[in-house]
Amino acid sequence: MTKEIELIKQEVNNRRISRLCHFTQSRKLPHILGDLQGIYSIDSLESLRPDIVDKNDPLRLDGQPNHICCSVEFPNSYFFRQAASREKIFKDWVVLIIKPEIIWKVENKYSYRNAASRPTPIGSGYQAFAKIFAPSVTGSAGMTFTRTNVQLASCPTDVQAEVLVKEVIPKQDILQIAVTTEEQANEEKNRLDILKIKLEHISFIIAPHMFDGSWVNLIKAGKYPREKIVDFS
Repeated sequence: MTKEIELIKQEVNNRRISRLCHFTQSRKLPHILGDLQGIYSIDSLESLRPDIVDKNDPLRLDGQPNHICCSVEFPNSYFFRQAASREKIFKDWVVLIIKPEIIWKVENKYSYRNAASRPTPIGSGYQAFAKIFAPSVTGSAGMTFTRTNVQLASCPTDVQAEVLVKEVIPKQDILQIAVTTEEQANEEKNRLDILKIKLEHISFIIAPHMFDGSWVNLIKAGKYPREKIVDFS
């Protein structure tokens, strides 16, 4: 393990970062959990399965089509609302909860604000990752974000900060699927059962705050939003 990776790992542990988040349309779950066995970057997917490529962010102004956009601890609810509003047919979305060990994967990149902003905020290595948690950062629209005295240490200063993961996140590194309601959890589980796709170690959690953005004010006040694991028994 290189020194840079060791420093990132130590930072993750010190801050008690428990996960990465990646939002996607629920109709993609059969591919992610079934035939593909993972989340793939746009470049990788266009090589493997060009027939199913469907971009959440068609412009990819970050210039990183071979990386998967993830957020630390909670998803980028602002970008989610933009992506969801563009979708006129498929309205169901989920957030995939990913092991924190993926954060220090080799060739990852880090952005202390929205990665599509200019000048580019994307960097590599420990310093780029640590800047995500700087006391104060300038966001993509020029607004300054400052950490509160009680803000959860695990959460970025600018909630649109990103971890860009190279090429693929294997299914084995997906921990949970976050949904808005128990009804949605049952619907998604039934669809996967019909297709004979096994969840294996993956559980469903009810976390409406991930979709409506209400988590932002909570984490700045030092509070972790309540989440419920779904019991299908």
